[in-house]
Parts: sequence; structure tokens; C-alpha cells
Amino acid sequence: MGTGMGLVFLGKATTGGTDTLAALIQYFLPHLSVAKILPYLDGAIICLSAFIFGIRITLYAIITVVISGKVADSITGGAKNAHMAFVISDSYQKIAQTIFDEMDRGATLLSGKGMYTGSERPVLMCAVSKKEAVLLKEIVYEIDPSAFMILGEVNEVRGEGFLQFSKDEL
Repeated sequence: MGTGMGLVFLGKATTGGTDTLAALIQYFLPHLSVAKILPYLDGAIICLSAFIFGIRITLYAIITVVISGKVADSITGGAKNAHMAFVISDSYQKIAQTIFDEMDRGATLLSGKGMYTGSERPVLMCAVSKKEAVLLKEIVYEIDPSAFMILGEVNEVRGEGFLQFSKDEL
């Protein structure tokens, strides 16, 4: 169900159910996707039906809606989702060069300051795809096992090697 809904949302369409209301809400709140709004609407309706069908069936329905929503959201946002890494290491130059050579990705050097120590520290920032995140972790670990690395999901990365800017999507 989640896969089907995700494909429908990817085509910027609705099935005519509560997802139509979710699409209307998304029109006014464009920072939210239809796939993120829909589980809340369906969940509210399911909670109201708990008085009729009982708590057991209601809980199963909520689990189904949450899983379907996650799957639909991963399909609609699949092309956009990526990882952002911040790496703090004395071996930042070697790590950056290896990222260039082995991953064909760029990195940005930021200036950081440790608030506890007060010392200036270089910080590498690098955006990678979900698949490349594993390779990036291996590279950092092999070069500097004591490096400090923050790796988090980001919703969207635009620019070379990722999605390109499009006026239609603004």
C-alpha cells in the first residue's frame, strides 16, 4: 500500500481519498510532503473509530498507516534524501583527498573552534548519497580511527552530483 501511494504521490496525483485533503494541506504548508501529512489524517480517523472497532483493531490499523506512510515517504523523497557528514580530524587533508579520489565527491573545509578547549579545529563537510555514507565512514575510520564524525540524514541536496535546481520545484 505504501509503495502504491508513494508512486501516486511521485506523479503529483491523489487517489481521491484522505490523500486529497493531505494534498490541500500541503498546498498551504509546502515544507511538508503529502506522504508525511497523510498518516496524521488517517491516524485521526482511525482513533475516532476505536469506539466502534475496539482497541486491538485500532492498534493494527495505526501500525499499518505508520508503515505505509514511511514507505510512501521514502519513495517520494528517495531521490532527495542524502547524508551530510562533518568530520573533525587532524588528518583532514588526507581524508578530503581520499574522498576526492575514491568517491569522486567534493568536501568543504570549515573553520571550527572547540568551546571546551578553545582551540581552532578544521571541520570537513561533505554531502553523500545514502549508499556512499558507508564508504565515507570506512574512509574516515581507516585514516583516523579517533576522528570525530557527525553523519546525519538531510532531506535534500542540490548541486553538482545531486539534484539540479528547477524552477518547477521551488
